[in-house]
Order: sequence, then structure tokens, then C-alpha cells
Amino acid sequence: MQSLSWTGTEAVLFDATHRTSFDWSAYPILRFPSAPGTIDVHVIDRPGEPFLGTGEAGQGPTAAALANAVADATGLRLRDMPLSAERLKSALRS
Repeated sequence: MQSLSWTGTEAVLFDATHRTSFDWSAYPILRFPSAPGTIDVHVIDRPGEPFLGTGEAGQGPTAAALANAVADATGLRLRDMPLSAERLKSALRS
């Protein structure tokens, strides 16, 4: 969910002269209503392997998978994040 939020919505906002997002109320982030009702978690038993954070491993691939899905669906390769609806609509109009 954090990766999807980073990729699809999160960005520090600016106007012509300064930063406009100063706290969480103004920062674009996925909120609970945007989260799916359930998320399946699969724990893999790896005896003898080093302990690793499981969530961190998906951060980069999640953004790449979403960008690739957008490119596959639209034929457009967006190169700047977030891959927001506004950015996609603007690219589709061009």
C-alpha cells in the first residue's frame, strides 16, 4: 500500500513561490477509504536464511509494475511520479 501511495499519489506540492504541503492534512497520500478491503499475505519459511524485511523488498518492483501496467494499457510511458490520474489524463490529451 505504501508503494502504491508513493507511486500514484504522493508528492510535495508547490505553488509558484513556495511549498504548499506542510502537514499530513495537505499531503496527498492514500487514505484508508482507498485501501482494499483485504490484502493476502504469504509468509515463506526460509530456515537458515538471514532475516530480512519483507515489505521493503516490494517497494521498487511495485512502482515499476504499476508504471508498466499504465504503459501497457495506454501505450504511454510516464517518466515522472506520481503516476496520478491528472498526470495520466494530461498525457492522454497530448
